[in-house]
This record gives sequence, structure tokens and C-alpha cells, in this order.
Amino acid sequence: MKVWQDSLLIFPYVAWSGVFKTMEGLTMKRGRGAVCFFVALCLFPALLLASPTTPEQASQVVAGWLSLEAGPMKTDMGKTAMSVSRYDGPDGQAAYYIVSTNPKGFVIVPADDEVEPIIGFSPDGVYDPSPKTPLGALVSQDVPGRVAFVRQEELKKQEALTAGVAAKARWDTLSRAASQKNAVETGTASISDVWVAPLVQSTWDQDTAGGVNTYNIYTPNNYVCGCVATAMAQLMRFHQHPTTGVGTASFDISVCGSAATRALRGGNGSGGAYSWSDMVLSPGASTTTAQRQAIGALTADAGVSVNMDYCSDASGTDTLYAASAFRNTFGYSNAMRGLNNYSNLPTANRNAMVNPNLDAGYPVLFGITGDGGHAIVGDGYGYDSSTMYHHLNMGWSGSNNLWYNLPTIDTTYYNFNSVYKCVYNVYKTGTGEIISGRVTNSTGTPIAGATVTATRSGGGTYTDTTDAKGIYALSKVPSASNYTISVSKAGYTFTSKSATTGTSTNDTITTGNVWGVNFTGSGSGSGGGVNLMPLDIPTVVGGGSSGGFNEQFTGTLGNWTQYNGPWSISSGAATVSSPVMNKFNLLQYTSVNFQNFDYSVRMKRSVVDEWANVILLRATPTPLDEDGLFNSGYYFGFTTDGYFNVSRMDNGSWNSYTGWLTSAAIKGNDWNVLRVTASGSSLKFYMNETLLYSVTDSTYSTGKVGFGFYAGAAGTFMADYATLSPLDAVKGDVSTASPTIYQGGSSTGRQ
Repeated sequence: MKVWQDSLLIFPYVAWSGVFKTMEGLTMKRGRGAVCFFVALCLFPALLLASPTTPEQASQVVAGWLSLEAGPMKTDMGKTAMSVSRYDGPDGQAAYYIVSTNPKGFVIVPADDEVEPIIGFSPDGVYDPSPKTPLGALVSQDVPGRVAFVRQEELKKQEALTAGVAAKARWDTLSRAASQKNAVETGTASISDVWVAPLVQSTWDQDTAGGVNTYNIYTPNNYVCGCVATAMAQLMRFHQHPTTGVGTASFDISVCGSAATRALRGGNGSGGAYSWSDMVLSPGASTTTAQRQAIGALTADAGVSVNMDYCSDASGTDTLYAASAFRNTFGYSNAMRGLNNYSNLPTANRNAMVNPNLDAGYPVLFGITGDGGHAIVGDGYGYDSSTMYHHLNMGWSGSNNLWYNLPTIDTTYYNFNSVYKCVYNVYKTGTGEIISGRVTNSTGTPIAGATVTATRSGGGTYTDTTDAKGIYALSKVPSASNYTISVSKAGYTFTSKSATTGTSTNDTITTGNVWGVNFTGSGSGSGGGVNLMPLDIPTVVGGGSSGGFNEQFTGTLGNWTQYNGPWSISSGAATVSSPVMNKFNLLQYTSVNFQNFDYSVRMKRSVVDEWANVILLRATPTPLDEDGLFNSGYYFGFTTDGYFNVSRMDNGSWNSYTGWLTSAAIKGNDWNVLRVTASGSSLKFYMNETLLYSVTDSTYSTGKVGFGFYAGAAGTFMADYATLSPLDAVKGDVSTASPTIYQGGSSTGRQ
């Protein structure tokens, strides 16, 4: 694989397709309906082709990402994108870039803007592209495969186009963020949401620690112990199991291809119990001989148990052998083998294998392709914006441990398989499947301490309590069973759900686990939940020059001015069932101008579509623009198909800061809470208490507030409360120059 090294400055511009911007101008005025999209593709067939990216664009997108993040996924990635290295695919074209960050770490960026821009990131170490390393093997197979996929003719399929357009939007957003550094409050918030933090704390390797034989102390000729042995040993160190001796059974191994046998050592050389307390998590130069021997005994036995082929440059075996070794050699009661006929594990099946285990606190093993294959540990997951990442412990002394967006494309269309094996449901005791999910309140805030109960049809009850992230996991429940799952927590009410486990089957993609049985509680709670209110919100004060309001929509709309509609009060909500079509239908609060405030509206749209639902602030309503939107002010909108937008309205002209971006914080056509804090020139935009965007803009300092929706399709809109509390201006707040505004897009909805 070729590598090109470039040292780059971060340029304050966006290298972007002029054709794509032309498409935006033609298609984004009225929505992303099928007719508009089809016409655009007919007019611009070049858009069917992916757009290769340059080292400058890779650096730009990382700079923008870092400017929006304060520690992505709780890591310290620094604030600056530094040098960029280019890596070519088999066709000789650029496949991906490694962008080094200051002071340390690196980001993996594809060389095409129809692939998710931030594929992976590590806060430590230096990237080694060699397929002999686990990370090099993963990236050099996976990323060129993604790029090859979007560049081929299969992109003419609608599903591929949809994914490509979403990736382009994220590229554009992050690139523009880099050029708006003065506008965004860098480092004050994070768009990351870690659902399960990394479980495995050991940073083990395959040979020496601090220059002294450790993991290889008992291997033939002190050859490396092998990545499968390291991954197995780290998983067993996590569980600290077995607790009794393993005996001295002999196993067939090979040494550089020559057949041999080797017996288990156990912790004392005679098959005794392992000394878990001596197995330090991060060995180094000061590690004692006894500690090295304790670790080396485990890694040696792990390798022997899976028939390792030891040799001087690498030691290898099949990752899936680990499942049998856990059960038959090391006393684990359960371990399953996931396999997709040596192709990538399909996303849904892989997530069902893996995520319930992580929710339950059980690490898993992944088998990845490479020079002889590699095994790594999967031990955490979460989201950055709407992109799912898994934490991978690479078994490389902690170097290159990273958060990685696992492959999501169907390998039917290409030959770049990467993550194709999984060892999961590894239990010390018990058998069965795992049902897991998340419990939140109506604003999306996790509820801790809720009791989740699964009642099995035919008998059996299983319970768990949600953690600080609202996660629960019902472990070791019977396979092939129907369950009614209920949640209880003082101050909340929940609707029960049904779930059915399958039967996990070895060497297939069939898993009995069920992931994503999520619950939303109604009510205010009675304490004990997790307060995820952003810490940087200015303190709410009483009074204020403009007062405030708490509208619960239980009486009339006498305090509100209606624009289109008709609006009415129904079941405690401001409601529009028969809107004026192809117009905004809005409510504006009285004639009061508000300056510094915390403003929230809880709203719901009955359908899932691409049309905008909005709150408006510091606004001058009239004259309305041609779509019925307020004349000027600030705009915060979302679509029920999962996108949000922050914009400014200037005398009938709609200028977007963000474009339409995806966010996991949006709850579809369920209740969503939009919230904005405005203090001086500081504006912060929240969705269900997740900070989505911050901007400093002094164009409008006071004005009206309102909310509503664009009726591009039939459906009912409801808002069951709107509240506004005055704020003191942030001390020392100084208005700055307005940011560069992104021209294009539509106030009416997503395209």
C-alpha cells in the first residue's frame, strides 16, 4: 500500500462540489420528495458518482470536527489537525487519510465524501498500516472497501444514494465548522453520547513490556503469543475467571508450521489457579518478575488452548476457537460463535450480538481479516452525532485503542471483508440470551434507577435496574421465548412492551439477543434520575426586563397570535389538524420582545417526514416570506426523519449555519423538546437536552418568540407546553463578527 506524507495548514475554505451546490439550489426549496430528487438526478447524473477528497479536505473536516467537540467520546484528541498521510487502495487511488492531531492521536478519514468522514479516532499512538497489526489490517481492508463501494455502479441504487447524500452532508457540516471557528464556542460542549464506556482497562500486548519478555515468557522460543491469545487473556482478566485450577491437559500446536504439543501451565506451572491479583493492567519497566509470570502463564495457556501456530514474526489461529476454549478449558458456562460465511457480519445481526453484551457489562471478541487474521476486544459503544462507534481494544500495549465506526455496507457488492467473526455471550455462569435497551424521560434524558422486569410467557421473571445512562440488560434469559417487559420508577409511567428472544446458533449470523427495547417515561419523576442539564447554561433569574411565561395550553390561545392554522386547544396541547398546506403554520407569543432567555417548546408531529418543525426567537414576524416564515430572527428546526437545522432569517432571506444534519437526539414522531438559550450574542440550541449547536451572533438582540411547522404533507402537529424564563446576560459577553453564513437549503424542510 502506497503512503504519501503531506504537512498541511488548516485553510479557511471549503473544497466542495459546485455541482452539488447547484443541486441544492434546485431541489431544496420545497422538500426532498421523490419527484424533486428524481428530477435532480436526471439533470445531474454526475451526482451518481462519488467525489474523491484531497488531503486538504481531510484536514479541514477533522479541524471542523475538533472545533465542535470537547473530547469526542470522552477522549482527549486535542484541538488541532496536523499532518496528513495518504494511503492508496489496490487501484492506486487514494483510499483514506490519517490525520494526526496535536498533541497526540490520529483520525481515520476516507478519501471520498460519500463515506462517513470520521471513521475512527485514537487519542494515542501512531498509525501503522501494516496488515500484520490489528488496526492496520482492519483499516486497510475496511476503508478501501467502503470507498470502492460508493464509487461503483451499484450506487445507482436508491439505498446507496441515500447513504451517500447523508455522508456528503456530514462532510460539508464539519468542513464549514472549521471555517467558522470564531463563531462556534469551541470546547464548551460535546455532541458525543457514550452509552457504554470502555469496559476492559488492561493494555496488554503479545511480547515484551518495558523491554522485558512478558506475554511471551512461556511461549515456544519466546515467540509472540498471538493476538487471539492476547484478546482471550484480556477478556479473562476482565472477568478474573477461572478461579480454580485448569489442569495440565495437552493440546496440539505448531511452531513455524511444525507439529508440536504443549500442556497447560495454570498459575503455578502445574495447572493451578491463576494469580489474578498479580496481573497488572498496564505492565511496564517496573513490573515485577512474578507479575510478568502471572500474565505470561495466562497468555501462554490461551494460545495453547486454541492450537496456536507460533513463529518468530507472527503467531496465529482462528478467533472462533476461543469460544470452545472458554467453555471447555477455562470453565466458562457459555460462549457463542458468530460468523457470516466469511463475509462482514450484517449490521443488525452484529449489533444484536454485541450491544446487549456491552449493555450487560460483557466484552466480546471480534475476528478481523488481515495477514493471517486478527482478534481484538470490543468493549464499549456510543454515538457521535448520529454515527455509532464501538470501542476496540487492539491488544497493542494500549496504543491504537480507538473508537471505530464498524462497517455498515453489504459485502455482496465488494470483496473487502473486515469484521467477519464474533465471540459473544461469554458467561462465567448461566446460559441464554440478553434483552437490553434504554430508559429515558420525555425529553430524552436517561432515567437511572428504574426497575425493568421481563415476565416470560410460560413462567419466569427477570429484573435489572437502569444505570446512569438509562441502560438496562436482562442477561441469561431463556432462548426462544416471549416476554412482556415493564418499567417502574417513582413519578413516571411507562407503557409495557413485548420482546421475543431467538436462539443463538454457532457459526451463523443468528443470535437470540434482542437490542433496543427502549422506553420513554411520562411524568416529572421524584428524584434519583440523572440530571443531564448542560452545565454551561446561564443561571435563570426571576423577573427581568421582559418577564417570562409558562404556557401549558389548558385554556385558550389568547396570548398567542396565529399565522395560518387554524390552531386550537385539544387535550392540553396547541393543535393543528387541518393546516394550510405548503405554508408555515405558526404561533407567536403576544407583542412582548424578549432579549436574554431560556426558551423551550415540547412538540410532536404525527407523521415521519422531511418537513420542518421549528421554534423562532428574537424575531420580527412580519412581513412573512413566501412560505409563511417570519421575516427575521433566529430559526431552530427539526424533521421527524431525524435531521435538525440552525439558521438566521434576514428580511425574508433564510441563511443556514448548519444545513440539515442528522442527530440521534431526535425522537422521530414522538414528543421532542426544542430549547434555546439566548444570552447576549451567545446562542445555544438543544434537542431533548442534548446540545446540538452553539453560535455567537450579534445580529438580533431582541424580538418575538414563536413556534410551529411547515405543512408539506398532511399530519397533526401538537405542542403541549411552551416556557420562557429570563436570563441575565453572560458577564463579559462581547458581540463578535457574524459567522460566515451557508447559503442554500430550505427553511421548509430537509432535502
